[in-house]
Amino acid sequence: MFCTSKQERDVFPPRIGLIAACLTLVPYSAPALACGFIESAGNVVTFRQDAVASKIILFGQLENAREAPGGGSTDLVIKKALKTDPALGGRKVVRLPMYIPIPDPKNPPWFLVFGDVANGKLDFFKGVPGKQALLDYVEGVLAIDAADRVKLMRYCFDYLGNENPAIAADAFGEFMKSTDPEIRKAGRTLSPDKLRLWLQDDSMPRERLRLYAFLLANCGSREDAALLRKLLDNLVKQNAPTLIDGVLTGYTLLSPKDGWAYTCELLKNPSAGWFVRYSCLRAARYFHTTQPDVVTEKDILAAVDQALEQQDLADIAVEYLRQWKCWKLTNHVLALTNKKGFDTPTIRRSVLRYALECPDAQVAHFVAGLRDSDSSFVEDVEDGLKAESKR
Repeated sequence: MFCTSKQERDVFPPRIGLIAACLTLVPYSAPALACGFIESAGNVVTFRQDAVASKIILFGQLENAREAPGGGSTDLVIKKALKTDPALGGRKVVRLPMYIPIPDPKNPPWFLVFGDVANGKLDFFKGVPGKQALLDYVEGVLAIDAADRVKLMRYCFDYLGNENPAIAADAFGEFMKSTDPEIRKAGRTLSPDKLRLWLQDDSMPRERLRLYAFLLANCGSREDAALLRKLLDNLVKQNAPTLIDGVLTGYTLLSPKDGWAYTCELLKNPSAGWFVRYSCLRAARYFHTTQPDVVTEKDILAAVDQALEQQDLADIAVEYLRQWKCWKLTNHVLALTNKKGFDTPTIRRSVLRYALECPDAQVAHFVAGLRDSDSSFVEDVEDGLKAESKR
């Protein structure tokens, strides 16, 4: 990859981060983001998006690599133009603004490059190494109607295990940028055998397991519940900072009673890591907003109530209740403000956001008291809610 005047864009976001900070303060459409794969796609930029931002897309071989202070340059001998602009003229060779080594001049590397045009000059901002398979993949992706996410995912599924990392990463990115209902619909058409193999592959990147498990739940059989349970037992023991909500959701979809009981036990386990317990709460969100016929509201709220008892999850649980406009746990939410260890800025803000939208009469007195003691805090939170409502 290379960049010039445009900022270089990573294919995937960092694997570790305080996801909660983003999810508690950023509004979202619950039906679309219930499980939240798309929430993890923050920095994902797919080839389709690069194509939209490009006026020129070229495929060719490198030659004449030149080292020089500031980066050097390398020529690209154009073999095919997927997208062109008058600024390109009739050129068969373009100069890329970076020195790219050519180990074997008799067999030079192939590259796909994306570029813009600034003041009549070519401005290449991204380059991807790859041979004919890369060209074929990108041409196939760009040929699919942008509105047909299901068709796009069916196409990308066959490339998830591609030997070219850029192709595999882009195919995975298209799934991550799709909504839960779209992924569910596409999942029903996919190969469960291939997913089973991937889920049992110890070399599989951990961040892919949650998606693959969710897909398997939509195209596999009840017998696959045992596979997901075994996978979960292994992941929980590792206690690494990786979300496993898709695996929990998939297990529960395939075996509702056992899967939900397992999820709730993990959520209540004080020795379970934050990412594990947070994943359990996200699984509860999925079943509340996307497939409410699988787990009863009573059971979902019992899980959320358990999260309210945990200092490092309480703010997220409160925010979920607010977004659902569920006021059945109002007494528990308001009680957090007087609970030892829970008087943190994040929890106070989430409770006030909840209270400002809750229609219960008892909440009015709580808000009035805060307005008298800290009017600037209340006004700041009110302004934030108003700004969200306009988005």
